[in-house]
Amino acid sequence: MHIHGGNYDAFYASLGCFRKLLVRRFLLSAESIVLLSERLVPMMKFEPRVAPAICVVPNGVATPDALTGVSGGWPEVPFKVLFLSNLIESKGYLTVLRAAGVVQSRLGKGSVEFLFAGQVMLNPPDDMEVHSEDQAEELIATLVADLDIGASVKFLGVVQGQEKWKLLGTSNLLVLPTRYNNEGQPICILEAMAHGLPVISTNYRAIPDMVIDGQTGFLTPHDDFVALADAIVALVCDSDLYNRLSSNALEHVRKSFAVASYVDSVRKVILKSGGQA
Repeated sequence: MHIHGGNYDAFYASLGCFRKLLVRRFLLSAESIVLLSERLVPMMKFEPRVAPAICVVPNGVATPDALTGVSGGWPEVPFKVLFLSNLIESKGYLTVLRAAGVVQSRLGKGSVEFLFAGQVMLNPPDDMEVHSEDQAEELIATLVADLDIGASVKFLGVVQGQEKWKLLGTSNLLVLPTRYNNEGQPICILEAMAHGLPVISTNYRAIPDMVIDGQTGFLTPHDDFVALADAIVALVCDSDLYNRLSSNALEHVRKSFAVASYVDSVRKVILKSGGQA
């Protein structure tokens, strides 16, 4: 059994007594329960008897064969900040928009470009400002107008496949100030780091396994757009800092989140469970 998110305990708590019984029986019947991080193990405490079956296997990503250093080179004008996720409020896109206003006020128009790759979606369990897709679109338009950042932001819609890899290869930084309730180990963070991008995200779920604060990126509070802007400006204005975090991010992915390691770990879990790999 492979649990991809980081909210299984809340899912269990939402069930009635009979369904809770079924879930516990299902879990206890599993030879192995795969989680993405040691940080997510506590979410299984509602059924202590499953502890011996728990295995930790982080996600794995491939790095481009030709990549040896900083993704887009340095310096870049404009410096490109990428938000690569669906535009769900708790993923932090509103925080990024507000940070864009602060960054532009400090560095001027044209110095930094903010790219949003994803579609507007709702997530009622933790939406606070947004309650419909139309309202989300209106709020985005209002923020862009009020902050006068129309020339600094682009909304690309859903980007997939080769277009996504091209986008990652031409961006300089990934931002994901998330508090999304189902977050586990966002694969977009690993994909960005595999392209040599530092990442600014949050101290949440399995993210600190990937984003080591001050080494492969920065961790900021999910709703603190000023702190996010501070971190962005620091990377834009300090090429030595940027290049160090970029190199560290790429090395961290290659060392701890390589596809080969992931495949080998999954194979070991299958063999441990009595299957054939």
